[in-house]
Amino acid sequence: NCDWSSDVCSSDLGFASTPCEARERRVDYGLFSSWVILRCLEVTVAVKLVDEEAGFKWFGECVKAKPSTLLLIAPYITGSGLEPLMKALEGGEGPQKLIVVTDLCGDAIIRGFLDVKALIKLLELDSSVRLYHVPSIHSKVVLAESKSGKWVGRVGSSNLTKPRRLEMNCVLSGPDASKLRDV
Repeated sequence: NCDWSSDVCSSDLGFASTPCEARERRVDYGLFSSWVILRCLEVTVAVKLVDEEAGFKWFGECVKAKPSTLLLIAPYITGSGLEPLMKALEGGEGPQKLIVVTDLCGDAIIRGFLDVKALIKLLELDSSVRLYHVPSIHSKVVLAESKSGKWVGRVGSSNLTKPRRLEMNCVLSGPDASKLRDV
């Protein structure tokens, strides 16, 4: 059962016990959870910690920079959280390649944490958007590649929603973000 007032769910606890279990999850879903990415990178990556408000601002600046590729991973996505991206797409300034990974579970939709209308609008604005359903995904990642091939990324506890609580995110750039991409 999830405690919907926080980002920590009892369903995640089983995956945080050993790296072996995380590897099994990777095989099942093809993606690491956020904590696994951080565990893999904690020794080799210099990170900048930012709160949710700064993370939202960073996302807006990232979109304004017109990345060639933008990867968004989050279980909760709302129209207000995607606002910078929607504006860019409406103005014909969106990324060339947009990939969205979320959990299209009914409970998140019913509770308003996952805005299906916003996802549909994304698809209407850009028919090349790739939308993936990964059951039980809990990772929150934004990864962007500039037209020059440089990468920036954000990994943390913030979903793609409008900031409303204290969250922490690690912002990566250069070779550090490339390591995130490689994970």
